[in-house]
Amino acid sequence: VPLEHFLYVKKDLFKVFDSNSKFLEKGHSAAKLASKSKKEREFEEAKAKGIQGKPPPKQQSVRGKYVPPQWRAMLDFLKEKDFLPVIVFTFSRVKCEEYSASLTSLDLNAAREKSEVHIFIERSLSRLSPADRVLPQIVRLRDLLSRGIGV
Repeated sequence: VPLEHFLYVKKDLFKVFDSNSKFLEKGHSAAKLASKSKKEREFEEAKAKGIQGKPPPKQQSVRGKYVPPQWRAMLDFLKEKDFLPVIVFTFSRVKCEEYSASLTSLDLNAAREKSEVHIFIERSLSRLSPADRVLPQIVRLRDLLSRGIGV
C-alpha cells in the first residue's frame, strides 16, 4: 500500500505528501487555511484585496497545557470513509499513553478480528511468566489490542 500523508483539520483530510513522497503545497495551504478561525480568514481575504483593518486577536498559546485530542472524531471520520486501518504518530511516549487512554470506549475490531487478536495475544503472552502477564502495562496493552488499538 503506497504511503500517503494527510493532515486532519476540522473534520476534513488534506493530503500533504503523495505516494511518491512529493510535498503537496496545495494540500498544505488548504489545511493551514482550514485551521484558521473565520475572522482570521476574512481578515486575510480583505488584506489580499487591499482593504486595511485591525487583525483579529491571536489565539492564546496552549504550550505546556494538555489539550484533549479529537481522536474519536478523527477515527469515526476515517471509519466512515473506509480509511482504516490507519497509523497515527506522536513522538512523545507520554502523549501516546494519554491519547490511547482517551480511546477507552472505542472498539475497532469486529467479532472475528477480536477472536484472532485474542488468540494471538494469548499465544504471545504464554512466553511470559504468570507474574509478568498481570503487570499493569500488559493488562492495558491487552485491552487496547483487543479493541484494535496498538501503541
